Amino acid sequence: MSSLYIHIPFCPRICPYCDFLKLYYFPDWGKRYAAKLAEEISAIPGLFDTIYLGGGTPTCLDLSDLSKVLSACQAHLKEGGEFSIEGNPESFSKRLCVQLALYGINRASIGAQSANPKTLQTLGRSHSFADATHAIANLRQAGISNLNLDLMYALPEESEAEVKEDALTFARLPITHLSAYSLILEENSVYGKKGVKEADEDTQANQFLAIKKALEKQGFHQYEVSSFAEPGYECRHNLNYWEDGYYAALGIGAAGYDEKGHYKNRIGLLDYFEHGSIRDYENESTQDQLETFLLTNLRLVKGFAVSEFIRRFGEDEWGKLRRKAQKDIDLGLLAIDQGRVYCTGKGLMLLDSVLLDLF
Repeated sequence: MSSLYIHIPFCPRICPYCDFLKLYYFPDWGKRYAAKLAEEISAIPGLFDTIYLGGGTPTCLDLSDLSKVLSACQAHLKEGGEFSIEGNPESFSKRLCVQLALYGINRASIGAQSANPKTLQTLGRSHSFADATHAIANLRQAGISNLNLDLMYALPEESEAEVKEDALTFARLPITHLSAYSLILEENSVYGKKGVKEADEDTQANQFLAIKKALEKQGFHQYEVSSFAEPGYECRHNLNYWEDGYYAALGIGAAGYDEKGHYKNRIGLLDYFEHGSIRDYENESTQDQLETFLLTNLRLVKGFAVSEFIRRFGEDEWGKLRRKAQKDIDLGLLAIDQGRVYCTGKGLMLLDSVLLDLF
C-alpha cells in the first residue's frame, strides 16, 4: 500500500455548488473525530509514500485537534514522502502554517477558485484573492513551497477573457501546481436544487483551452485532464489514483482500494465515533476492474503501458481493446505509440466519449 487518504468532512460554511460529503463544523464533533482518526492512523501498520488530508476543510479543525491527526500521520510517512493538506485560503494563518511544517506537511492545496471578486461571490466563497496570496506567503515562509491552487471556470455568465485572466493571475504566483475544474452542479448541491444551469460543452471546452494556453506560456504543463504542474511537481498522491494503484482510506465516506477491491467507508458520524472506519466493498467483476483501469489511466496525458494492461487483464482482452480503439485512433482521439496507449489533446477533451467506445 503506497498511499493513505484521510477524509475530514467538516466545513466552516457550506458552498452552494459543493456536493462532496461535508458537515458543518462544530468544535465538539471535530475533537471527537480527530481523536478517533488519530487512533485509527496509529493502528495502521507500515509506511506510506503519500498521505493526503482532504475534505471538507481539514484546516477548520481546532489546531490542537488537527495536530493530533498530523502527528499520527507523520509517524507513517516514508522518508521523502509527499504529505499534503487542503484548505480554504483564509485558514492558512502564520500560526497554522508553522504547525503544518512542524508535523511534516510539505504540500498544500489552496481552494482559491478565482481571483475575480464577482466569481468568488457567485461561488459563495467568503475569502478574497488577497487571502489566497497571504496563504501562499505564510506557507512559503514556513518552508512549504509545493503549492497547488484550485481554479474553477465555466460559471454562469463568466467570459473566456475572465477565465484567461484568472489562469494568468494564478500562474504568476509562486506556486507549483494548478487544478482547473469546470463548474459541475450536482442535484444535491444548493445550486443544483435551485436549478442553476451549467455552461454548455462548447463554452467549457473553449474556456479550458484558454486556461491551458495561458498556463503553458507560464511554464506549466498538463499531465492529467484537470491538472497542470511545473516540471517535477506533479501530485504524487493523485498519480497513484490515476495509475490505478492501491490506497488506504480513513474517515467517513472515504473511498479506498486494496487487494480485495474498491471500498467506501460508511458515512454515519455517530457510528464512526464508536466503531471507526467501516468498509463496504464493491462487488466488482473483471469488466468493472478493466473499466476502472481505463477510466483512471486515460485521464493521464501519458496514458498507460500496453505491457501493464496485458499483465493485468491478459492478451485476449488487449486484442479486444485494440479493436475497439481503432475507431478513436482513426478520429485522432487515441494513439498507440512506443508501447503506450493515450488520448490525444483532442481526445482528452472528449474523454467521456472515448471511454464509452472502449467500454
